[in-house]
Order: sequence, then C-alpha cells, then structure tokens
Amino acid sequence: MCHFRTLVLAGLAASALPLCALADQATDAFDSLYGKDMKAVAATRDTADDLALAGKLLDAAGDTETHPALAVVLCDNAYDLAAKDPKGTATAVRAMELAGRKTPEKKPAFLARAVAVCRRRYDTASSVNRTSAGNLLVGMLLKLGDAQVEVRDIEAAEKTCRHALAVANAIKTPLASSVQERMDGLAQRSKTLARIKTLKAALDADPANASARSALVRLHTVELDDPAEAAKYLGDDTDASFKKYVVGAAKGVRKAPELACMELGEWYRGLASESSPGAGKAMLKRAQAYYKRFLKLHEKDDLSRSQAVLALNKVNDALAGPVPAADAAGAGASAKGKKLPNGKWIDILRLIDPAKDCTDRKGLALWKRRGNTLVATPTQYGRTNLFAPVSVDGSYDLQVKFARNQIYGYTYVYLPVGSSTVALQLGSGVSGLAYVRGSSPYSNATGASVTFLVKRIYTIDVKVAIDGDQAAIAVNLDGKPLIRWKGPQEDLSSTSYTTRHKDRVGFATYDVGVTLGAARLRMQSGAATALRR
Repeated sequence: MCHFRTLVLAGLAASALPLCALADQATDAFDSLYGKDMKAVAATRDTADDLALAGKLLDAAGDTETHPALAVVLCDNAYDLAAKDPKGTATAVRAMELAGRKTPEKKPAFLARAVAVCRRRYDTASSVNRTSAGNLLVGMLLKLGDAQVEVRDIEAAEKTCRHALAVANAIKTPLASSVQERMDGLAQRSKTLARIKTLKAALDADPANASARSALVRLHTVELDDPAEAAKYLGDDTDASFKKYVVGAAKGVRKAPELACMELGEWYRGLASESSPGAGKAMLKRAQAYYKRFLKLHEKDDLSRSQAVLALNKVNDALAGPVPAADAAGAGASAKGKKLPNGKWIDILRLIDPAKDCTDRKGLALWKRRGNTLVATPTQYGRTNLFAPVSVDGSYDLQVKFARNQIYGYTYVYLPVGSSTVALQLGSGVSGLAYVRGSSPYSNATGASVTFLVKRIYTIDVKVAIDGDQAAIAVNLDGKPLIRWKGPQEDLSSTSYTTRHKDRVGFATYDVGVTLGAARLRMQSGAATALRR
C-alpha cells in the first residue's frame, strides 16, 4: 500500500494534466487508499469510527509529502466524516483550513464550509456550551473575512463581519471589540476604493493629472497593499521613493535579491509610521517579510545582519502590540551542572535566553524577552522553538501562564516524559497530546475542543508522573481538567524539533503571537539539572 501511495503521489506531482484530470486522479488515489475504510465506517450507526477516520485522513493530508490535489481530497472527506457529530467540529474546521492553505485560490470557499459547521454547532449548543461555540464561530468568521479581503471581495467581508458582530454581541464576548475594529477597517477600505474610483475617472479625463496619478500610486501601495497595481500608475513625476521601490515590491518578496530586501524592509517600515492603523499593520508585515528574507539570504554574521535582526525585532514588537500583564513567580536556578532542589518551584522562564535557547535563527528573530515575559510573533512557516536550559529526569509539575494575540493558531509546550517526549498542543481547534502512537490530537483520545480568547491570560497546570516504563499526564486549564492520559512512555513521541532536546521543557508557536508570562517547574522525584549558569 505504501509503495502504491508513493507511485500515485509521484505521478500526480509530475503531471501536467488539467486541474479537473488531476482532481480525478487524486480521487482515484483516495479511493484506492481509503475506499474500504470509508465503506466500513458508513456501515455503522456510531459516529466514533467516523471521527477516528477523519482524524487519520487529516493527519495524512498534513503530511508535507502529500500532493496538494490528494491533500484536498483527504481534507474534503475528513470534513464530511467529522461534520456528522458535534464532537468533530474542530476536526472539520481544521480540515477546511488545511485545504485552504493547500489551494489559496479556493480559501474563502473552504473557510465558508468551516463557518457552516461552526454555525451548526452554535445553533444546537446547550446554554452551558453556547459561549464556547459562539467564540469558535466568531473566530472562524473573522478568518473567513480575512480571506475575503485577500481576494478583494470587500462586500462579502463586510457581510461576514456583521454576522460575527451579531454572534459576539449575542454571547457578550470580549471579541465584539475585535470584530468592531475589523468592521471599521473594512469601512475605511470601502472609502479608499471609492476614492480610487474617483481618481481613476479624473486620470481618464486628463492623463496628465500628476496629483491623481501620485495619489493612486500611494493608495494602492499603502492602503490596499498592492504594489503590482500601484506600478501601473508610476510616471516621471512620481515621488522618488515610490518610483524607486514600487517596481521591486511588485515582483514579490520571494524574488527580491539580498540587497533589495534590506532597502525594501526599511522603506516599508517608514511607510508604516505615516499610515492609518490598518494600513500600517500591512506595511509592517511587508517589512517583516523582507527582513526575514534578507536574514535567510545573508548568512554572514556582520553588521548588516545585526542591523536586520534589530530592525526585525522592532517590527515584531510593533506587530505584537502591548504585552498583557502576567506574573512570573518562583525562585531562580543555580550554576551549570548543579541539581535543582526537589519539591520547590523553579522559575524556568527567567532562565531562558532566546539568543542561546532558540533552535535556529528563525526562532531568534521571532522570540524575544520583554521584561519578565517572553514574546513570540506569529509565523506560518513552521514552529518557532525555544527550550529551557534545564534537563528533566523524573516526575514533575509544570505551570505555564500565557496569552495569545488572535483566536486561531497553535501554541505548543514540549514535555519530557521519561525516555520519551510529547508536545502539548493548545489551539482554538483541537488541543491534546501530539503524538500518541503516532496519532495527533485529531485522532487520538486526548483531543479536546477549546476556544482561546485574545489577550486573556490562561494558566496550564501539568503533572507528569513516571512509574518504570509507564507514565501518566494530567493537564488542567484554568483549574479545570483538560487532558488525562496513561500508558507506556514509548507510545509518546513528538516532532523532529525535539530530538536533540527531549529532556527539556520547550515552547513553540504556529500562526499565532504568544506571550509567556510565567513558566515554573517543580520536581516531585528524580532530578532536574541546570544546563547553564
């Protein structure tokens, strides 16, 4: 079966067939791989097997070696299976989010299906679960609105935000203010589009109208974040800086040469300081992308690299916004190699130095210390990993306080568990242990649906108990049980990110900005050893 799958994927990847034919091949490949499984779950009335298969399909779709055409078919079937039961809402949502990433041109359509399943859950939720279901629906509506803005469907985005605001007001959630901000931004965008329409008419009437041409260049570059469209209006009388940089920006970040990346980053950072709040954020994201590309291309550890790192840190700070207040309790640690005391809380957050404890330069650019907190800016290009300089061997308690800058996205806490390690996945979809017997929280028994609100401080309490080759993990969220697991240590695994640091507590983020306000460790048995003075 594995050999057949490899052949199918290789054939799809090499194919130059039209999209319809490629989709047919992907469907055929799915039927060959999972047709019997689909028939088996369809033959039972219980939805538990549907949900389990949905999780497995989603895991397969997320494999980096899975061709996009096949991934979309996997996601589509995972959605259909998961949507049968309210317990599968989070899996159905994640399936559509993944399908949208695999095929960006269809992203709004996929997210609309995710909204539909969230709406069904909200409409049928009991009074006890209505707020949680409503928060999940609002978050997905905001994500759909963002996707609609990306494809310039402002009218649809405004309708989506009105829907989100109605739900947010109905459940009296703090998210209502975020939705209102989004609506205000869309109103400003509508005004910009109306102004552009007027300016285009003026330019059509008088092609020599320099002021109209210059205004169009600026509006498209800054307010609409569309340098390719702005380039169409460049002229001899255009502002010198726009004339110099817009053409390069129109080619896209991925095509920018090394030196241009630094200059464009500086230019966009300057534009952010003189733009409206919504446009300023877009300019900062452009600057962020160019600085990241410069650091990727410029590996020499010289003054230019240091300048780019510092500039990127400033941009990251501006995008992260104010840091929520959080306490950082606990005692400090001791010298390198010294055993830390058992039975006492140790403040491991205070020990972390991003410059020394990030696993790569990407993490160094995204994690930084701010007073007693650690802040990570969001990324969609893999996890940003950070490990505490403490080796853990035995049973322990861990307490982490954190806040997020948006509803969706995932935060990870890496947990040493005897001879193994596992990631505690925390996200407004499915939270749980990744992985148990190779399965993610979407398909293993630890998966739980949680909605995390913006800028709210959450407390995670973890107990890891080691008993020979067995282990037990208990996770509470704000004092309430979230995850309970017992079994052989060998059943647990994490990603390749933890291979070199499997004995250390670590943190990571994906597609969400996170502020760590506290992280403290208390050994119950065994020993914890300081790895750095």
